Amino acid sequence: MKAYLEDYTSDINYSDLGNWCLPNLSNFSADKKLYDYQVNAVKNGIKVFNKYYTDNDWTKKYYNKLKESNIISNEYDLKEDNQDLKNNYQKNKKYRLMSQYYKVNDNKIIDGYQFFNRMCFWMATGSGKTIVIIKMIEALKYFQSQNLIPQNDILLLFPRQDLIEQFKKEVDNYNKDKKNKIKLANLKDFDSNNQLSFFNEKKIYYFRSDLLRDNKTENCVDFKDYFNNGNWYIFLDEAHRGDKETSTMQDYVSIMSMNGFLFNFSATFTEKIDFLTTCFNFNLEKFINAGYGKNIYLSKSYFDFNHKNLDYTSDEKTKQVLKSLIILCAVKKSRNKQFYSEPLLMTLVNSVNTKDSDLLLFFNKIEEIGSGTLNIQILDDAKNDLINELSENKSYIFGKDVLSFDLDLIRNISLEDILVNIFNSETNGKIQLIKGEKGKEYALQLETSSQPFALIKIGDADKFQREKLGSNYISINAFEKNKNFFKSLNEDNSSINILIGSRSFYEGWDSNRPNVINLINIGGKEAKKYVLQSIGRGIRVEPYSGYRKRLQYMDANKNILLETLFCFSTDKMAIKSILEAIDSEKDNEYTVALSKNTPEFELLKPEYCDIKSELKSHPKFNISEQSLDKFKLYFTSHNKELFIIKYNISKDIYNRIYESLNKVNQYYQILEEYKYNNIEILCYRIIKFFNTKIKQVYKISTLNEEDILHYKNVKLLNMSENDVLDFKDKLDKVENFKGYDLNTLISKFQNKEISENDFKQSISASQELKFKDVVLVNEKRHYYSPILYSEVEEIDYIKHIIHNQSESIFVKNLLKFVDNQKFDFKWMFSKIEETTDNVFIPYFDGKSNNYKKFYPDFVFWLKKDDKYKIIFIDPKGTSYASYQNKIDGFNQLFCDEDDTPREFYFDDCKVSFELYMVADDINAIGNKYKKYWLNSNEFNWLNI
Repeated sequence: MKAYLEDYTSDINYSDLGNWCLPNLSNFSADKKLYDYQVNAVKNGIKVFNKYYTDNDWTKKYYNKLKESNIISNEYDLKEDNQDLKNNYQKNKKYRLMSQYYKVNDNKIIDGYQFFNRMCFWMATGSGKTIVIIKMIEALKYFQSQNLIPQNDILLLFPRQDLIEQFKKEVDNYNKDKKNKIKLANLKDFDSNNQLSFFNEKKIYYFRSDLLRDNKTENCVDFKDYFNNGNWYIFLDEAHRGDKETSTMQDYVSIMSMNGFLFNFSATFTEKIDFLTTCFNFNLEKFINAGYGKNIYLSKSYFDFNHKNLDYTSDEKTKQVLKSLIILCAVKKSRNKQFYSEPLLMTLVNSVNTKDSDLLLFFNKIEEIGSGTLNIQILDDAKNDLINELSENKSYIFGKDVLSFDLDLIRNISLEDILVNIFNSETNGKIQLIKGEKGKEYALQLETSSQPFALIKIGDADKFQREKLGSNYISINAFEKNKNFFKSLNEDNSSINILIGSRSFYEGWDSNRPNVINLINIGGKEAKKYVLQSIGRGIRVEPYSGYRKRLQYMDANKNILLETLFCFSTDKMAIKSILEAIDSEKDNEYTVALSKNTPEFELLKPEYCDIKSELKSHPKFNISEQSLDKFKLYFTSHNKELFIIKYNISKDIYNRIYESLNKVNQYYQILEEYKYNNIEILCYRIIKFFNTKIKQVYKISTLNEEDILHYKNVKLLNMSENDVLDFKDKLDKVENFKGYDLNTLISKFQNKEISENDFKQSISASQELKFKDVVLVNEKRHYYSPILYSEVEEIDYIKHIIHNQSESIFVKNLLKFVDNQKFDFKWMFSKIEETTDNVFIPYFDGKSNNYKKFYPDFVFWLKKDDKYKIIFIDPKGTSYASYQNKIDGFNQLFCDEDDTPREFYFDDCKVSFELYMVADDINAIGNKYKKYWLNSNEFNWLNI
């Protein structure tokens, strides 16, 4: 499913958000930093938050955009259906509740856009969404300190108490080295009239989401008591819980945040509104494909423990269990003990304390294998089944990686290997029970071993032991009294190799250890609810301490088995349910990497640094005369020392501000549209302005692989398989165009200079082809091939191509111009995309009173002898605001005071820079800027 909000805000450049950029974005604690994807999650959240609070009626605009695109109609509008009260009871109940709080229009309808003050983070289990929640809280606190957003209270809602305890531990880690700490308090302690802590700082409240009610009990709270005029910023963890259309708890949360904002975090969203408001998608597929988790292999082998199924004998059931043990044994034997975690088999069952429970049936199979009461032929049959399957099917569920290893590892496994590596014993024996955490766990140990090999972890372990296992099993005491085996599973000295349990711990537990998972009778309707969360428990990978990604293939220590999660399921229908659940994670998205062309000369770029400016060289601050007078009065009413302490600034900054108010024309640009109603915000803006360092070019360097990236991620969206194949076919034909004419090809083939295959490929190749509205052109002087540009402005089935019409026209005209031209110099050019690339011009933006990055649409490199020229071209021209600021920024960096190009040096080359905008109506340009303008057919600048 598509993440619509993420796509809608993808063109916003985070670095252009000025005061909304969070300081120390990647920092979490002294021993932890955010991963790149967590940084991107926070950036996306801030982009949406910025839109919500700076773009008037943004929620309504976004909602209407979804309607205009026919993505939604009126399904989110709420109205009472008096014609069919019986069948629409739940919907009418929802309307009656919501109408007490939300605005109802003249037609007695609650307009759906009112429920869209929210954003969702779709993040895979194990991806560390708690870190993102805490950083978003940090962002909110920072924005409040800057008076960018209302001073609303923050509430965290979790589905279980253990998740609250885990969150508290993560907050403690975050707080260790922080001046501005996060102070947590139970929602029951909330008092809207007294919300400040001892240090005059707001607390962050938390509570159990499942205990929100419309009436008060001993454990539950009445949401109305904490309504707070709907002014909450609410973070809802595991937001997938409950039926989103009928869940009353969800309605309470919406009401409590109706005048604030709602942040939903989950690994398994299911409702359309979640996808419509997803600002960041890093679901299971993306998590694994990005290398942060184990690859998932779904075995075609399946269990069937249904006692009524007469087709399955006890031996055959034993064989299915053996397959997962064989895989675990193979993984364990392949492990170098210096790398990766100790492998673990995790078995989740549906039923526990029922007649013929799944847990008991699986337990009995383990007992038979451990005691040695099985026919050796069963082991050989299980191995042969696995070898046949792994020979025929090497595909993972996600991505292009394949499962390839020496199958002799499986072929050579013996029962002795299983006993030693899994049962921690060299001989068979009866199973003994060791009581662990009271009432919740039993460890299993062979009587011939001194170490337990398995753990049963369920809600009522004593009942299971008493009623299902009876008195046939010997109970022994643990070496440590009241030892909690489950909590010590991740410790290096844990001897537990098999974890057997109910789905009670399918979430809220993190480990790098699982490499095999058995899902027994967790299928059907429950699959989508539980399977992804269950699998998520086993996908974390850590080859080295602190390195949380799969290793590259060239790394000598890479172990593909340790980087794989092998999944076995109960039956064919369960496998189908699992596949359906996983398919719901998959985006209908295909990524294509275009081919980089080899340049004939070194491609260069400028690098910038910050320098402390003299006031005379500082840009001007835009402000209305009324706002400036207000600030003067406020500033002069403060004692110098008091102002410095209050705003935590240096004496130098204070003196700069003082001097600027005596020379207003030199430091302020009086523009009446720049009015500030909040004096605190104005103070912070002016202080930040005079703290700003100006930019300058400090060196010319070689372009590297990370500077232009967008061509590696051309995305095909919502295309049929045939369309994808058609696009790839045309891409290959254009990429393989060598410029031969037919007669030359025939001659080369006849003279055996090229093979028949090369001849056929060259015949079918083409310099230019069209796919739908997209033109593919082979141009070897472009940074990559082919150039992709759209003939229409609005295009939603392909991303990271040239689609703006002014850019497309420019490229089309350029290709016509160079087609028959001969050049006596070397040159190359490239498209630049601001959301991914790193070729830009910093400039001071007068609107935001802050430095921003200007990404011209194209960069050209020209070289002749010792002369080198870099030319930036931006076809959007006057259709985009701030072009004057962008040209002024270019001048400051690359021109002398008389506007002549400044010379820089790289090795023996003299390097200069030029900038041109493209517009057909040059008369609309002020005289100061006309020399920077071209029309779309003018190419005399392509010279050196």
